[in-house]
Amino acid sequence: MALFSARSFQINNPAALGTGCGKCRLHKTCRSPKMEPYGDGSSGLMFIGESPGDGEDKLNIPLVGMSGKMLDSYLRQEGIEPETIIKLNAVACRPPEARDPTGMEIEACRGRVFAAIEKYKPKVIVPLGMVALESLIGHRWPKKKDEKESGLGSMSRWFNWNIPDRQTKCWIIPNYHPAYILRTRKENKDGSEPPNPAAELWFETGIQNAVDHLSIQMPNFKDEESCVEILTDDNKCAALLQRIWAEEPFIVFDYEGSGLKPYRSGHRIWYIGIAYGPDSAICFPTQGMKKSLSIFRQMMSDPTLGKIAHNMMYEDLWTRERLGVQVEGWVLDTIQSAHIIDQRPGITGLKFQTYVQSGLIDYSSHINEYLATPLNAAEADMGANGFNRISLAPPKQVMIYCGIDCIGTYRLAVHHAKLLDLGLKRGAK
Repeated sequence: MALFSARSFQINNPAALGTGCGKCRLHKTCRSPKMEPYGDGSSGLMFIGESPGDGEDKLNIPLVGMSGKMLDSYLRQEGIEPETIIKLNAVACRPPEARDPTGMEIEACRGRVFAAIEKYKPKVIVPLGMVALESLIGHRWPKKKDEKESGLGSMSRWFNWNIPDRQTKCWIIPNYHPAYILRTRKENKDGSEPPNPAAELWFETGIQNAVDHLSIQMPNFKDEESCVEILTDDNKCAALLQRIWAEEPFIVFDYEGSGLKPYRSGHRIWYIGIAYGPDSAICFPTQGMKKSLSIFRQMMSDPTLGKIAHNMMYEDLWTRERLGVQVEGWVLDTIQSAHIIDQRPGITGLKFQTYVQSGLIDYSSHINEYLATPLNAAEADMGANGFNRISLAPPKQVMIYCGIDCIGTYRLAVHHAKLLDLGLKRGAK
């Protein structure tokens, strides 16, 4: 049994994805309750709107009116007839007084959305606006304590990523809702309403990208858990480290420690993860691994072995403070390269990057309580200086998590290096 399975619901059981109409009363107040998807789906494209407007409610057809006309126009520019796509709304019934759907209403209708995905089997899904995106993936991105509505953030964070989503087995390419683009249009003195060039370009680029991905095959990722080798035999681990050191041009490494501040008394590194290929990683504990730690220290201080990490300042500091050596041979920090490639806020975190690049999600759910929970009440007020409960976590689960972190970072490094035209090789002597 896999330790890390995505927090996803079975698409073949869409009823499990929502509370259903029994918890939502919108179908009792609108003209066209439980609006069905529209179109034949032959193009392989599916567009998900937010909720029906007045015109949609009258006609019982999703995505009509000015927003629908705008979408249809851009589709025709790309050679796609509107009748060949699937249109539906995240919430199938019109909320009263044109208000936004509530979180409960989105959740109640989520099963209908996934039932449509299962029925029509699109190649590319375009959620238009945050309500649509919340319906599609929000249940897999739980909100944090300081977030009021969702853990997704804003559309500016998600716009135009080409996400190889593993739950739907489709490309998910979020775009702004046409209504938002229409609201950005400004009146000229003569009363005409020409489009805002920037906003129109965002939307057009997203449509072009979606159409282009109809001909791009979804990547076939290897199960990440099976890619992580857990090593607790010191001799075996030391021998493999020696081989990696001799044969590989660079490695990705990551630590799981007792907190965020290595210079605080009592903090230590509990586990070390290394990725030496896109599907190859090891992880070993620091306790009882004298030979392995000795070799690892030598690897870290060798400038000819390239080093990669996601936020190298963290690994660099921990290596210096707790292992007593200086890391030499840095070739890439994927949190920095992510920012260089795309300056949008909220996109450089490893969990976000691994999802939008490889569809990998929620592999830390089994150990989150150990990573974030303080040891006692006194620790709760210490913030980043406090201790976590990593020492109490099941070792196998932590080591697999650490190894998957390394694999995700390795894949990011290869992808970023291509985009930035960087050669990943051995560090300079």
